[in-house]
Amino acid sequence: MLANRLSRPFLTGISSIAIAVALPLAGPATADDYSSLPAVSGVNAKISGLGGAVEDEGLGLATGSFSVPLSHDFGLQLDGIVGTLGGDVVAGGAIHLFRRDPGRYLLGLYADVVHNDFSNYTIGHVGVEGALYVDNWTFEINGGWQVDDGPAINDEGYVIANAAYYVTPDLKIFGGYRFIADISMGAFGFEYQLQTPSRHGVSVFAEGRAGDNDDWAAFGGVRLYFGDEKSLIARHREDDPPLTMVNSIVVVDPPAAPSTPTPEERPPEPPPTEE
Repeated sequence: MLANRLSRPFLTGISSIAIAVALPLAGPATADDYSSLPAVSGVNAKISGLGGAVEDEGLGLATGSFSVPLSHDFGLQLDGIVGTLGGDVVAGGAIHLFRRDPGRYLLGLYADVVHNDFSNYTIGHVGVEGALYVDNWTFEINGGWQVDDGPAINDEGYVIANAAYYVTPDLKIFGGYRFIADISMGAFGFEYQLQTPSRHGVSVFAEGRAGDNDDWAAFGGVRLYFGDEKSLIARHREDDPPLTMVNSIVVVDPPAAPSTPTPEERPPEPPPTEE
């Protein structure tokens, strides 16, 4: 049953969130005043380069996002991703349409499509995304329906959830849970915006994941933000929703589709009985 399949990795995800809750022992950061701010502060963008491993396969990705305000309350973001997994090409695109009050919440629609040559699938997602901002805490969820072009992955629901805490305005730690492409994993990680003389924000980030069946992944990289100079927590709440397509790529072996045995594989028929 699906409940049994999800029980252990779900507990792993809850454990990751609990770790994120327990970690902020350094005291709270002072969050910026977000009252009366627009959904998106202005035209902005970010690009990232990351590398790591998914089980025993090498991973290298380049990602980019472009966000624009549509009105005071609404914003639009376009995402792109391209790279390699195990030496094979992966690529995808996504769109976010959302309403946001940077002092309280984000709520919007989400859609993406990702092609993964290594695992031999093209997968798409249509859903909703939301975020709740409570002082230095951010609670995020993206969930909906998953469709695939082949039999190896089920057409079913997906969910990506994080609980994040800003230890300082420029340091975020998080724990979370992912169920996507028929694989459940707990996740944990961080992002830190460096103190540089550049007017653009530069951050480093890393994430680790673990789940049932010895599934694991680890990756990290550098992110460059284009836009007004501001803290990391302000960028995340005033500018761009998170790019989630990496979750569709950090998958090596989705469950194989059931196959029909060939004549050579079929067991021999028993000899006829004599009457």
